Amino acid sequence: MAGSVAVGMDLGTTFSCVGVWRNGRTEIIADAKTGARLTPSCVAFTEEGLYVGEAAAAQASMNPANTLYETKRLIGRRYSDPSLRKDINNFSYSVRDNGNNSPVIQLQYRDEAVELWPEQVSALVLDHLKKVAENYLDCEVTEVVITVPAYFSDSQRQATKDAARIAGLSVLRIINEPTAAALAYGIHRHTYGHRTVLVFDLGGGTFDVSLLDVVQSQYKPARYTVKAVTGDTNLGGTDFDRILMDYCLNDIRKRHLMELGTNVRAKIRLKKECEKAKCRLSVSMTTVIDVPGLIKGRDYSCTLTRAKFDMLCSQLFGRTMQILRQFLSENNAEVSSVDDVVLVGGSTRIPKIRSNLAELFGESKIRQTINADEAVATGAAVLAAIVSGDNSIDNLHIADVIPLSLGLADADEKMVVVMDKNTSIPARVTQPTWTTVTDFQTRCRLKVYEGEFPLIKDNLLLGSFLLENIQSARQGVPKLAVTFSVDENGILTVEAVDQATKNNKQVQIAARTGRLSVQEVDVMARTHARFTLEELVDSKDDQSSSSDEEMEDEEEEKEEHQTQEDIERLEAKAKDRLMSLCFRTKLLFGSVSSRDVINDADRAAVLRETDDLLEWMHTRAPNGRECRQKLVGFEETLKGFHEQIAYYARS
Repeated sequence: MAGSVAVGMDLGTTFSCVGVWRNGRTEIIADAKTGARLTPSCVAFTEEGLYVGEAAAAQASMNPANTLYETKRLIGRRYSDPSLRKDINNFSYSVRDNGNNSPVIQLQYRDEAVELWPEQVSALVLDHLKKVAENYLDCEVTEVVITVPAYFSDSQRQATKDAARIAGLSVLRIINEPTAAALAYGIHRHTYGHRTVLVFDLGGGTFDVSLLDVVQSQYKPARYTVKAVTGDTNLGGTDFDRILMDYCLNDIRKRHLMELGTNVRAKIRLKKECEKAKCRLSVSMTTVIDVPGLIKGRDYSCTLTRAKFDMLCSQLFGRTMQILRQFLSENNAEVSSVDDVVLVGGSTRIPKIRSNLAELFGESKIRQTINADEAVATGAAVLAAIVSGDNSIDNLHIADVIPLSLGLADADEKMVVVMDKNTSIPARVTQPTWTTVTDFQTRCRLKVYEGEFPLIKDNLLLGSFLLENIQSARQGVPKLAVTFSVDENGILTVEAVDQATKNNKQVQIAARTGRLSVQEVDVMARTHARFTLEELVDSKDDQSSSSDEEMEDEEEEKEEHQTQEDIERLEAKAKDRLMSLCFRTKLLFGSVSSRDVINDADRAAVLRETDDLLEWMHTRAPNGRECRQKLVGFEETLKGFHEQIAYYARS
């Protein structure tokens, strides 16, 4: 594997993708295993091994407690956050407080209790995108530009950066998602002059609004200046899905006099169908939510109109417009001054969202010229090329802002703002008049907060540090200069200096309070391989040695259990096992590095057989017995490559 290319990654709540700048344009890279350009942000731990992406999402209803999704809503958050607690109650997996007010995920993996930080789960998704890019580009990928919601806190940004480090990626830049989308919108727009662009980004789990000044000139680098941002990191497409799901659960109670209760598997199946129905209503006025065998073997079906959907979700639609209108008002931005409204995120395909925006700004200003799902990764790929020194792309200037005010706690537990929200970054601001509160005080603990409330108890504590050897004097006499510096990634560093003694202390706050330490991130980076390729190969060994016995047990179990639900479970398990082996085989044999130990002809033959099996499962809808028979034959094919695969995985 020769050379290295910097890529852009959009690590989304529900879907993620990776892009690259090549041959004068951006390319969103499709996963060779599935052909999809969007990868579900989903990770599953099973008896057979680890799944990431489509394979993980496909088996979620069979393995709900160990299938992890929407973990972006956990990353960098406090366990005590009320909105987070609400999300946790809706998850099928277990999340607990680690004792330091940080959420950690609990699951079972190969009969062992495993505890993961959200950063580790995100690292697995990033690692998957890394491999997708490497297989396509035929070179190593170690540098990346990663996007985050504009309204992500300092803690969430640092946690995202930690996830990349765990995955073995060096972060060139963190860029706000709406800024990346604006970059994607402007890069191929050859209209020179000044335009005011509003990016409305409603994705799977987060909502952002950004206002930018975009200046493009024929002779100078383009300038993208973010004027202001706002948003809600707990508002997105998945919230619409849950409203539909609650509607269906209530319908089941009324029509069937039944409760799904703790049947997590049934709820996951229902939520998937609700999501599909939501998408169908973007192109049709009526759809049917149909879930076979949902209620004790009985089918569930209900008709849903777009008007009904709009009514059910009216509160969410109202929230998006309330946030938008308040944003425009706070920043003295007239609707008439906005030239372009760029729609980003899959949830902007909802007709009611578009009609609300058209009513406010006018239909002519709504821009749908970029792919709403891929725009963020496209912009990240452009920035990755520029930052890494790619001479094939014109340079440009990006000035982003901090989303929330930064400040210090005073003696009355009030927030003293040092850096206002929407300050352009990179930025450096000094509070020159900080002082002591007691006589002859020689030590001072500085507590750094983020937020807009006057009292610190309502804001987010980012961290604290101790400044010692302060001039011994009456209270108020020492003069401490406290400087806040925010880099282009939105990461905060704080420095305090006693102006009399010149004693100083500088700390990258990085919201380490309750977060992973630098040492913990290093350990996770070194042990990350446990959950990647070597585990997949080991699981192949385990599965091959026991599959015959397991299949016999399943046949006996199928004879013993006569309920439709049990039969469906065993059928699904057989298909899941074959699909799992196919996906892992494509990963192993499709990898660039595997070429060193397996010749091209053998690799091509195995990949053809794998594709044929996947196509067979897709078109034939085989039963469990047919899948088990195919599994035995496919494992025989792979036995001949056991030594090469094991050597490759451990090299």
